[in-house]
Amino acid sequence: MNAFKLWIKAARAPFFTGVIVPVLFGSSLAYYDTGRFDWLLFAVTMIGMIFAQAAANLANDYFDHKTTDDDINPHFTPFSGGSRVIQDNILSPVTVLTGAIVCWVAALGAGIYLVFNTPGYWVLLLAALGFIGGFFYTATRFAFSYNRVGEIAILICFGILPVTGSYFVQTGHFSWLSFWTSFPIGFLITAILYVNQYPDYEADKAVQKNHLVVTFGKSGGRAGF
Repeated sequence: MNAFKLWIKAARAPFFTGVIVPVLFGSSLAYYDTGRFDWLLFAVTMIGMIFAQAAANLANDYFDHKTTDDDINPHFTPFSGGSRVIQDNILSPVTVLTGAIVCWVAALGAGIYLVFNTPGYWVLLLAALGFIGGFFYTATRFAFSYNRVGEIAILICFGILPVTGSYFVQTGHFSWLSFWTSFPIGFLITAILYVNQYPDYEADKAVQKNHLVVTFGKSGGRAGF
């Protein structure tokens, strides 16, 4: 496997649609409202969001290895249980963490460009919230996914933030329409994560990753989906 394909696998690129769709929607909504579209700002927004998600995915792999969550998971699938690059000894944990840091730096570069090319500090606030959501999803003992708020973090990071943020980048102002219409997208993406928690149930329960499926059990968790 060449280096490019290896990092595509490690970063779980097929899941990039989780940020591509909301950015496309928010940007399209901005065009619908204003009739204007800045392709450069759109490209920088999309690239920044993809790097941010890649960073979060890599960090998730690293911290799920540190807690042994992915290591003890016998029911992993192509859509759950991490990328397996650490478990299969393809990349070391330190290399995966380094990859996450590099992707965060790239996302930061895109964010800085957007901050200086949009009014106010709204982009800076959204970027900070996105970093907190991505890093603390599995990192440290305060991790959202271990404390029954992981699904809320996903809803915010894959719905509200990218839709309202990409709308703001194009228009220079906040829109309540972009806020409210971000929820269906956020819930759909959260549902994808939610259903993929079922194969991970035993491993997640063993390490006390208390997402809603672990909290309510496999049977009770179906109502949440």
